[in-house]
Amino acid sequence: MLNIENFHIEEDVLFYEGINHYFIYNHPDCITLSIEKLIDGDGNIQAESHDFNKLSEAIAMIEKME
Repeated sequence: MLNIENFHIEEDVLFYEGINHYFIYNHPDCITLSIEKLIDGDGNIQAESHDFNKLSEAIAMIEKME
């Protein structure tokens, strides 16, 4: 279960800080979830993004990954 206190809103972006960092963007035709994963101890990050029809689908993916 996600911790509601880890959600933040900054300039039209919903941000979740967990094991990874998740950014949710609302576009007119979809919801985009961008994920930043820390891949090593040097601070290198791997980024990926996914498009969804509903915000609940993006939140479900965050729950699955956390």
